[in-house]
Amino acid sequence: MRRTYTESVIVLKERVGIIGDALPEVTRVPRPGDDPFGPSIFRMGVDDADLSGLCLPGLYVSRSELSRVRFTASELRLSAFNWNNIVDCDFTRADFRQAELRCSRFVRCQFTGALLQSADLRGSIFEACSFMDAQLDGAALQRGGPLRWLGIARRQESLPLSTHQRAVVRWVDDAPEAPGG
Repeated sequence: MRRTYTESVIVLKERVGIIGDALPEVTRVPRPGDDPFGPSIFRMGVDDADLSGLCLPGLYVSRSELSRVRFTASELRLSAFNWNNIVDCDFTRADFRQAELRCSRFVRCQFTGALLQSADLRGSIFEACSFMDAQLDGAALQRGGPLRWLGIARRQESLPLSTHQRAVVRWVDDAPEAPGG
């Protein structure tokens, strides 16, 4: 059972010390310079935090380092996770529908059973991550040339996806820079 949006923002403030407040309504992915600005993890280091079962649509996470953070079964639809270094985090059964996970480096993260329908993952590097049973219908992944971020070359075509997942993603040739770069 997830907490309400308002309760979730309070928990996030207590456990992480975020900036921004709950918004009256979340209808799109947040952008730098939005006014009012909703709950945000910006230029922060977050280690060993349990943010499971929270309702945080439109969460803005940028230019941050997240390590061993659990978002298990949290609602993160329409969120922006751009320009981050995310290591050993658990997104099992998280709802990332229509979210942006762009220009970030994900290392040993679990996306098992995550909802990633229509999410934008272009420009991100996923090293030793699990996408088992993740729903990727319409998710944007970059086809072609290597991604270079933090000096590491990886191809999204080599992600460990099932035949079905490969068939339902939206392979694109371009990966323009994510906002806030």
